[in-house]
Amino acid sequence: MIPKVEWAAFLDVGDTMYLADVPKRPFEGYKGDEKFLRKMATCCWRWMCWGAPRNAQGLFLISHGIPNMVLLDEESET
Repeated sequence: MIPKVEWAAFLDVGDTMYLADVPKRPFEGYKGDEKFLRKMATCCWRWMCWGAPRNAQGLFLISHGIPNMVLLDEESET
């Protein structure tokens, strides 16, 4: 998962949420560094999306952290 992280966006979210412990970048040997991995897990899994509109790519509307997975009429096969 870590090699796929877009670090600029990751750091931007960390700054927005005032998280001082956001790792600035992965480093050589990070796979064996439990402290770094725990920080990454905390940053990645505890950030919650509070709201997002439905978009054309088929992603769901999110309201108060809860995705609305009900299909629109034009999305369902009849």
